[in-house]
Amino acid sequence: MPDAIVRHIARVTRSHVRLATLADYDRSGTRARHRAAIRRYLDIRAWGAAGRHVVVQTVALAAQTKNDLADLINVALEELVRQWIEFPAFSTLLNTTRRVRTIMG
Repeated sequence: MPDAIVRHIARVTRSHVRLATLADYDRSGTRARHRAAIRRYLDIRAWGAAGRHVVVQTVALAAQTKNDLADLINVALEELVRQWIEFPAFSTLLNTTRRVRTIMG
């Protein structure tokens, strides 16, 4: 996440966390444990092969009636939410959707 966003969130929440402290948190393994605990609590599956499959299948079906990239991405996001699968990085979703749309073209 860009430092400017981190600083903004810290300012809005009146937090006094230093950027170096956040970097240490990322490297320590605590972040991974927290992420796993949050996924368990919310009953959300991590992004992975199953998520990619859902996106590819959903976009392939939607591409039969839609061509707009934003519409296809929205359909994919809705299906990920419906199936309780964590969102990937936007670039992953964008690239996957573009590839499927091109193939289905």
